[in-house]
Amino acid sequence: MPSSRAASMFERLDAEITIHHQVKHPNIVELLNYFYDDKCVYLILGLCSHGDLERYLKEKQTLSESESMQKKIDFLV
Repeated sequence: MPSSRAASMFERLDAEITIHHQVKHPNIVELLNYFYDDKCVYLILGLCSHGDLERYLKEKQTLSESESMQKKIDFLV
């Protein structure tokens, strides 16, 4: 039987997964489905065809002020 701490952690994780599954926004990777077994939780996420922000910044190396502001606006919208 799981400890109360583990049960509480599982409940919080389940709540976060439920929220993520309901969120539909162009700037948030979609959670398509999930499942779990006795040891792991598996999340099936949408494809990020343009890669992630970290990779973009590494390739670009520097952003102009206008590019930076546009990325910030895209992120917030």
